[in-house]
Amino acid sequence: MKKVYLVLAGLAIAHLSFGQKMEVALHVNSGFSRFGGKSASKSTNISISDTSDDIYVGSRFGAKAGLNYGGGVQTQVVTNKNLLLGMQVSAEQLRSRVEIDRITGFRLTTEGDGHVTQQNTFLNVQPYFGKRIKSAVADIDLTLGTDIGFGLKSMEKGEATDENGNTLTIEGEREKQQFDFRPRLGITAYRGPYGASVSYVHGLTNYTGSYDGSNPEVYMRVLRLGLLYRL
Repeated sequence: MKKVYLVLAGLAIAHLSFGQKMEVALHVNSGFSRFGGKSASKSTNISISDTSDDIYVGSRFGAKAGLNYGGGVQTQVVTNKNLLLGMQVSAEQLRSRVEIDRITGFRLTTEGDGHVTQQNTFLNVQPYFGKRIKSAVADIDLTLGTDIGFGLKSMEKGEATDENGNTLTIEGEREKQQFDFRPRLGITAYRGPYGASVSYVHGLTNYTGSYDGSNPEVYMRVLRLGLLYRL
């Protein structure tokens, strides 16, 4: 967090020293997230332990989109030439989904019908730069930056029904992703104090980088839609 404070202090110094405009805004966002990469799965199996009530999901990293949401604070400097330098700090939950098509266990193999949602909660630090295009209708900010995500928690939730109509519930905490680096491209339109944004995030951190085997690769993909209010 020290780096965050240093960047914000730098923005404040630039504002005071050169007379540039500083804007502070609150933002909330929703949208969709999923995993991409050659090892992301649209469907998988679950396995029932022979010696306990534990249920194991074959592939945690769903290629189907889940609903995400988050919110935080944005601070940016706008120069006299309408160049932008800014930072967002936010909390966010990203979700992905994988379908369950098979259930296996001790002397048991059956078709399954259900899904599992993975929920990853992050604290995001999001530095960016960009350009403002001014018009009589709205101010348009075009930005390029990155998410630097620090994992807070990871959960799995879902259920599946076997051929006999029995329902299995999957719920539990999983090992969290400690760090996620995600380049981001965005556009925000302001009219008065109100703004609306859309951005796309293309993660570069492999969530299975520590796994053994055939070089598995899964990366976070996020589409965000947001609302902002400039203070």
